[in-house]
Formats: sequence, C-alpha cells, structure tokens
Amino acid sequence: MNFRTELLRQAGKLASAQTARRVELTIQIARLESKFSQPGAADQISILKADAENCEKALHRFAAYRPEKQAIADCPYCWIVNGESNKLRCVGREETTLVSPQ
Repeated sequence: MNFRTELLRQAGKLASAQTARRVELTIQIARLESKFSQPGAADQISILKADAENCEKALHRFAAYRPEKQAIADCPYCWIVNGESNKLRCVGREETTLVSPQ
C-alpha cells in the first residue's frame, strides 16, 4: 500500500469516528434540552451544537480530501477533524516514514 493510499484510509477512519461522535453529541444535546432549566445548560448546548456541526462537516471534508492529487499531502487529522489545511513533511529519509504537519 502506498503512502497516499494510507493517508486516504486514515482520513476515512477519522471521518467515520466523527460521524459516530456526532451521534453521541446529538444524544447529549437532547438530554440537556430536556433539562434546559438547569444553570449553564444553554451554554453547554450551544458548545455541543457547534461540535456536532463540525462533526457533520467531516464527511464533506473527507469527500474533498485528495492526497494523491497534491504535491504535498494535507494532514488527514487536521483536515477531517479540524477543517485546517496543514501540509505534511517527511521526518525521515523516505516518504513512508513518520510525518507531521509543517
């Protein structure tokens, strides 16, 4: 398996995890909304809703993630989870060694 195929595979795993996380967040939001009268519930709900919205965007970002078409691939975690474009750089001698965002 080549390096860029592995990046795409990892991006798919991250997008899947974000989808599962969105379901968990939706459940937490529903529980909090049923107890809306508690102090601070509105703030918690708005934070959870923002997180759930970001998780929903993860699938769209995965659909747009194309490491094979870039000269220097984006970090799959940075792009899928955070929506940030950070290029990877080689840490060792070969392209398949550990990489980290620049």
